[in-house]
Amino acid sequence: MTYLCAHAWRVVLSLTAVLSMLAIAPNRAEDPSVIRQEIETIHERYLDAFNHRDAAALGALFTQNGIFVDQTGTITMGRSSIETMFRQALRDSDVTIEASADQIGSIGDGAWDVGHGAQIIKRGDGAQRLPLHYTAIYQRQGDALRLLVVALANE
Repeated sequence: MTYLCAHAWRVVLSLTAVLSMLAIAPNRAEDPSVIRQEIETIHERYLDAFNHRDAAALGALFTQNGIFVDQTGTITMGRSSIETMFRQALRDSDVTIEASADQIGSIGDGAWDVGHGAQIIKRGDGAQRLPLHYTAIYQRQGDALRLLVVALANE
């Protein structure tokens, strides 16, 4: 329990540092509706790739130096490592996810969103829903937003 609390603080501090760096980056003064649409498109791609067990498509949504923090606090860094992590995790389980953004914003040359959803774990006797919350930070690369950081937490 102490480890998770301490780890959660490290994640929060890391995300704060990233947001601070993005805040001083050049701002393209993007239209909020454009940002919202881009993030919703990434959400659709992420959910579709996850639920169809497509680790390569999941990895492609991240920047080269992307960071993924799962519900246990395990940190995976780098697009290829994230793809490998998803490939192993999706191979060994029967889980689907659903998620939606609660708040979306732009910051510097990127964007962020926080939201909620659930992991649905299928078992022989039915399915178990585990509520989750997430934070995502996006970085613009060329004309596209890519995931820089995703951090998950269960309720």
